[in-house]
Amino acid sequence: MAEHNDCTGILINNKKAAYEAATHLISQGRRRIVYITATPKRNVYVDRLQGYKEALADQGIDFREDYVLISNLSQESGVDAANQIRNMSPLPDAVFVANDNCAVGCMVALKQMGIRIPEDIAFAGFNNDPVSTVVEPTSPPSIIRVTKWDRSPPAT
Repeated sequence: MAEHNDCTGILINNKKAAYEAATHLISQGRRRIVYITATPKRNVYVDRLQGYKEALADQGIDFREDYVLISNLSQESGVDAANQIRNMSPLPDAVFVANDNCAVGCMVALKQMGIRIPEDIAFAGFNNDPVSTVVEPTSPPSIIRVTKWDRSPPAT
């Protein structure tokens, strides 16, 4: 983030949060973890990918380039990702998604294909977006919650 003396910024540690999400999935016995992200033109996605990679490395899991799916992170791209995941062999046992909108699209599509969530494929989403509350299971079983603060002045 650029330095601006007249601005206040609150950032999360995206690398650490992604590391923790991937590590959580690994702690549940998941080893074939697909990561769905956006193009690495923004630091947030570069940092999250790095956290994912480091978690795999620290747990002795080889990084697989074919397990990183680049998308625009829309719900529709989640459906596209589900089609790619369904054709992987062996089937991944977890999916970590850089936002909840895409995670929901992917989860719904995989469920329509007969894949059980989280029994067959566990999910971790990112951001705690409202859309994550309208799927079954309610929200991805693992979510990195990003709290948003209202910094606007009180109404007078």
